[in-house]
Parts: sequence; C-alpha cells; structure tokens
Amino acid sequence: MNFCLCLLQRSVRPSLLSAILWLSLTSSPSFAQVDKTIILIGDSITVTRLSFTPCQSCSTQNPCAGGNDGYCGYGNGDQWGWTARKLERLLEYSGDTNVLNYGIAGTQSSSGINRIQSVINHAKAKHPANQYYILILYGTNDMGTRILPAVSSQQTQANILSMITIANQNGVTPIVGTLLPRKDRDVTAYNQAITSAASTGGADLVDHYQAWQGKNLDKYYRDPIHPKKCGSEFIAETWYQVYFKGEPISSLPARLSCNKTIAPLGAYRKSS
Repeated sequence: MNFCLCLLQRSVRPSLLSAILWLSLTSSPSFAQVDKTIILIGDSITVTRLSFTPCQSCSTQNPCAGGNDGYCGYGNGDQWGWTARKLERLLEYSGDTNVLNYGIAGTQSSSGINRIQSVINHAKAKHPANQYYILILYGTNDMGTRILPAVSSQQTQANILSMITIANQNGVTPIVGTLLPRKDRDVTAYNQAITSAASTGGADLVDHYQAWQGKNLDKYYRDPIHPKKCGSEFIAETWYQVYFKGEPISSLPARLSCNKTIAPLGAYRKSS
C-alpha cells in the first residue's frame, strides 16, 4: 500500500491524490446486477425450508417474520428451500440468476395481495437484475385449514388476478401455477379459478396439477398436502421445463428420484 502511494505521489498532484483517496474511502458498495431475479411467492408448498431457526434464536438482521410456526427470516426472500435451490441450479446454465423464496406457510391468496408489492420492492432493492419474474403458487389454503376458514374459488380467482396486475404494473413478469393434487380434497374448482385468472390477466400458466398426474402421491408426499424433498424439487423442474425452456408437460420425468441429492449452492443462501 505504501509503495503504491509513493508511485501516486510522484505522478499526480497532491490535490488529485487527495481526491482519489477520498473517493476510495467514501464510495458505498452496490449490489451486483444479475441477468434474472426470480421471485417465489406462495404458501408452504413454496417454502420447503431446509432448516428452521426458532424465533427465540432470531437476530436483528434475521428477525422473526411471523407465520404460524414462528421461525426466523420467514418469507424475507433470503430463506432457502428445496424448490428454490433446485430452480437456481437448473437456471445457472442460462445466465446469472437469483431465485428468492418469499413463501410463508399457512397463508391464503389474500396474503399474496397484501405482500406482493413489498416483496417486489425488497427483491428489486436487494437483488438488481435485467429481468424480473414472479412465480405465484397460491390457493391450497384457500380451501380452509385447521385455523383458517375457506374462501370461495371465485375469491381465489380475484386474488390471483390482483397479484398478476400488481406484478405487471411493476415491470415483473408473472407466471401462475395450478395447485398440486391433494390426497384429502379435490382441487379442481380452485384450479379452474386459477387458470381463469391467468387467462384474464394475460399471464403464463404452469400446470403443476397436470405434471403430477400418474405420480404415486403416497410415495412422494409426506402428508396429504406437502411433497417430500424430491417432490419439491420436481416443482422446480416443472417451473423450469414448462416456462423457462418452453417444453411440454410430457417432457418431465415420469418417476421422481427421491434418493438423488443435489450439491448445495454454497450451503445456504446468505442474507442480504
């Protein structure tokens, strides 16, 4: 460092040297811009967390963000999960990409309307990109849960359409997913509503329900609603193959590799 300063002192005037040093000390770092930032928004089917840190262990930098199970960093975009990790791995060959997980378990599509603007603002501020996409997968909790009353499929349709509109207004490309099949309920009416919302809003639709046809849910689900790790990775494959590669549902694997693991991307995503 002293050697470099000596060279500068010999070649530039003191006033210019002072200006250079002042700029180097006061310039604030900026977030690197990538080609694509992909936002995941939805409920527990989107979350698919790899690890859980209880609220009592949270910090100011990684606060407890609510939700039914009370864990740190919940829905803040910096959490990780099997679907997000797999999708980023698949997309890394098509350009520099960030995949951000803003899912919150136990929420309904009305939560998506309430959060989508702040989610987009956060993603754009922390993860600059040339292109933004938001993958919307909401509706299974609209059918009712142990603590949340059901809302009509018509209301789900209106909520999804509102999210599509907000995304478009912010220059973010919305892609809507149909609900996965459930072992305990028929999701047909809600999927019809979601499909209608995508059509009305001019958003592309990825038919996750169709992608799961012929799959053994007893083998790939951990309960009547939630897929196991390999099922969560299959959700990522469906988003990738159908939307980002433009291939038909039939191009997806007929069987899932539940014993197959993928290498971690630097373990877990670092908080920004």
